[in-house]
Amino acid sequence: MVDLKCPYCGFTISVFIPEDATKQELEIIKACPCGRSMETEQEAETRMKKRGIKKKVFYAMTGGVKGKGKRWVVTLRREGIEFQSQGITLYAYQKEINGSNVPICYIIEPETGLALQTVDCTLDVVTRHISRNIIKELKKHREDGGSIFYKARKKEFRNAKRVETLEGLNQ
Repeated sequence: MVDLKCPYCGFTISVFIPEDATKQELEIIKACPCGRSMETEQEAETRMKKRGIKKKVFYAMTGGVKGKGKRWVVTLRREGIEFQSQGITLYAYQKEINGSNVPICYIIEPETGLALQTVDCTLDVVTRHISRNIIKELKKHREDGGSIFYKARKKEFRNAKRVETLEGLNQ
């Protein structure tokens, strides 16, 4: 049995592939209901390696408001990928939303830990969905030394408490 997964819609299935299968039969077996082609885990790793995508553990900023409007911020440990887009290194992680079949990916800016963009696709193809306008804006912030907001978030990210999970955190 071979596990196949579609990098576009996330559909997974275990199938038997005969050793003497022809190229046409392989195409039929690997066809996904969404119309694209599924791949094995090894094929996915090879594709990601060719594109310079690496698995990465990193911290992303999260926060909220408690009590009388007092803001709290922590950095939460995330497992995802590191990739380059237009010369800028970015991180991304996938989060499953309760009750939803649609995977959500967050694209993170490493210097501030903030999510630049949220897209509804699997982590395997998130690198194709980054907005060029967001990259232009990020390059502008980095070249200018950053706006007041960017500098403040960068400092806040460096000084924030690093946690593994939000459970047990005094909010």
